[in-house]
Amino acid sequence: MSCILDPYEECSAPRTVLIEGEPGMGKTTYCKKYAYDWATKQQEPQGCSATVFKAVLLLKCRDIYSDVWEAIDDQLLPRDIDEEVKQLFFHFIRENQSSILLILDGLDELPSGKLSMFSELIEGRVLPRCHIVATARHETGKELSERMSRDKNLTEMAANPLNTALLCLLCEEFEGTLPENRAQLYLDMIECVLRRYRKKKGLSEKGEDLTNLYKPQLNHLGSVALNGFLNGKLDFNESELANHTKELTEFGFLSVQPGGSKLRQKLHNAFLHKSFQECFAAFFICSQIQSKEITLEKLVSDPRYFVKLKEVLLFSCEILAMKCDEGVVALVKSLTNEVNKNAGSGTKVVLEAINECKREKSDFHSQLAKSFGTGLKLTNLNLSGIGFSDAGATSIAEAIEVNKTLTNLKLSRNGISDAGATSIAEAIKVNKTLTNLNLSFNCICDAGATSIAEAIKVNKDANQFEFVFHSYNDAGATSIADAIKVNKSLTNLKFSLNRIRDAGATSIAEAIKVNETLTNLNLSYTRIGDAGAASIAEAIKVNNTLTNLNLSDNGISDTGARSFADAIKVNKMLANLNLSVNHISDDGATSIVGAIKVSKTLTNLNLSSNYISDAGARFIGEAIKAKETDQFVLRWY
Repeated sequence: MSCILDPYEECSAPRTVLIEGEPGMGKTTYCKKYAYDWATKQQEPQGCSATVFKAVLLLKCRDIYSDVWEAIDDQLLPRDIDEEVKQLFFHFIRENQSSILLILDGLDELPSGKLSMFSELIEGRVLPRCHIVATARHETGKELSERMSRDKNLTEMAANPLNTALLCLLCEEFEGTLPENRAQLYLDMIECVLRRYRKKKGLSEKGEDLTNLYKPQLNHLGSVALNGFLNGKLDFNESELANHTKELTEFGFLSVQPGGSKLRQKLHNAFLHKSFQECFAAFFICSQIQSKEITLEKLVSDPRYFVKLKEVLLFSCEILAMKCDEGVVALVKSLTNEVNKNAGSGTKVVLEAINECKREKSDFHSQLAKSFGTGLKLTNLNLSGIGFSDAGATSIAEAIEVNKTLTNLKLSRNGISDAGATSIAEAIKVNKTLTNLNLSFNCICDAGATSIAEAIKVNKDANQFEFVFHSYNDAGATSIADAIKVNKSLTNLKFSLNRIRDAGATSIAEAIKVNETLTNLNLSYTRIGDAGAASIAEAIKVNNTLTNLNLSDNGISDTGARSFADAIKVNKMLANLNLSVNHISDDGATSIVGAIKVSKTLTNLNLSSNYISDAGARFIGEAIKAKETDQFVLRWY
């Protein structure tokens, strides 16, 4: 455990370590154990050459209200320490940085406005030689590493040792049947804790709804939870519990935190986990919504619910969905209005809210997705890189089916696989407004490409598709090619960074021969060789619409170049041809020269990063001079 700062293969002298994990996983326990082992000079495990530190300073981020020096003074030094002695200790830290370990427990719990200050500490701008170990909840780690997909709720809960104890109680009471819905799971745990409380007090049960029976107390606890989030704190004094102090401290939802700060000498309380605080805050919000103490419009107008308080908002959606269908439909509509106001920002939160409302054997979440689609008034929506995967893709697809305004949709870099692509394809078949779709850099294979191809055959409005960096090969390309043959609206198609070889290129070439709308085709960074190039060149001879063709970074040599030279001579539309980063030498370049002389349309030719010598380049230059135009652009270096 104490070896985390030891040298390893990728880093000979690690200075900073970030420990991420779900709440309750033992991050704080680890920090305390590390500090305890250092303080008591515990023997290191055999074979572990841990750094010997002169001082290990453990700071709780939630109790930091100023800079690191005041935090050390406030949390670690004796209350009656002499000022001169304190300054000597600070001087000792500055002079011995390489022998100091600073442990920052709970970066995600830093009060508002302090994160940037401590970022400088972590980045080495302050105390640059000091060793640092920091802990954070997993969602804080998203800023460093985007989470690709969300685990199932039950798995998340079981991964938390402290929550596991409550899950065991639920299993005991409900004979092993646990709800899939996260909010229901938490509310069942709350109900379970309340039953244990009543049993301990010798109070009768009679099958009452204890959440409703103790609603005033739970609402007050929820109010404290929400105020804590709004004010940037995760603990509170008993005085904030008001006249419910006795019951709320005995229920078992709170833990007593020792006064580790001279500024806060009284004991204070905190929720067992941040997730419980989020749930109670949502419980209070839902009560306010139902009693009309707060409007949905006012709630969602606070931008914090789309970022810092996102989990509170998601819990609120789940709880509302359990109580009132109309309430959560209204909430989704209000969220959609905010998305419209903010040019699409917040869409991921809406999609997550819809997904959290899934019910077994029910299409309610689909109804919510369609409500989102109907209310969405944007024409351009960029959802690239927000990481919603297939679940989000399915909700977006259901929204597209009924939407009447969206024309441009970017879904690149989201981990969408064949399942998500198939859902989107079904939506494209019925959508009447979407003209541009970008599915680049996802995980779509041949099956997904085939589904999209079927949609292209049916849709008569879409004119631009991008399929960059997918895992499909010739089979997927052939499916798309078959669609191009019958589609009457597609003008732009991008196939870059796929595994298309000569067979796939030949299929696309056959489609180009009969297609009458495609003007831009990008087949760069694929695996097309001379045979595929020859097929495409033959297609160019008869095609009357294609003006831009990109075949850069393939395996085309002089043989393929000669095929294109023959095609350029007779083609009457092609204006831009990119053959850069291939295997063309002077021989191939010479062939293209003859074509340049007679071509009436080609104005831009890219032959850069090939094997053309200076002599070959001069030969091409002379050919360009002979053309009766001053607008020809050549790139060859």
